[in-house]
Amino acid sequence: MSFQPQQSDIQLLRQRDKKIYTKVQLLNSHFKPINELQGEVIDGNITIDAQSDTRRTGSMTIYVKDNSYIVGKESNIWLDKYLKIFIGFKSTRTQSIVWYNVGIYVFDSSQYTYDSITKSLTLSCSDLTSKLDGSHGGVVNAVNTTIPQGVVIRDSMIGTITQLGGVTDYIVDEMGEYYDTVNHNEVPYDLEFPTGVTVYDIVRELRDLYPAWETFFDVDGTFICQMIPTCENDSIVLD
Repeated sequence: MSFQPQQSDIQLLRQRDKKIYTKVQLLNSHFKPINELQGEVIDGNITIDAQSDTRRTGSMTIYVKDNSYIVGKESNIWLDKYLKIFIGFKSTRTQSIVWYNVGIYVFDSSQYTYDSITKSLTLSCSDLTSKLDGSHGGVVNAVNTTIPQGVVIRDSMIGTITQLGGVTDYIVDEMGEYYDTVNHNEVPYDLEFPTGVTVYDIVRELRDLYPAWETFFDVDGTFICQMIPTCENDSIVLD
């Protein structure tokens, strides 16, 4: 969901002395926190690209303090777990840390580097789009998949991400409602997909039936399908 900054957030960013912190929560397959890596992440970065379907990617280096951080099925670091990353700013007025969510991520790959000095684990990660585009699942195993002409585009999109992709949280706008055409919200012709297609291939095909639409996962792990904001009707005066 979109974040609405408050006056307290603006005052926090205006501080001359900024102390920035990082907190990483480890989530299970139901996105419930099971551990916290605060104080163990020694390096990392996050990249956000609004032009890419995978909006958020990142990497980090974790200090391996015990065997629970060695990559393995019974370890804290495995493909069935997720990372939820926060950036924190310390308030000079209250001396407390204000945390901002910067997304939920999937482990992309891992490289475990061990020696007596570093004891470090380097990880790369990306947002939940990886669960739909074939990087970490999302391949449709049916012989072929067909979306018939006349089906409502929004219904097809929701059915694709929930039944084939396992997505439970989504906001999908009514596609085509901004265009003055007959049956503007329906699939205009049969869409056929071969074996091995990914869920995101189907999502992309439905999305691109009309121009200027975007699909992505927000920082809370919610799938979003909306028209790309143009700011055409926004006020020219900041409130």
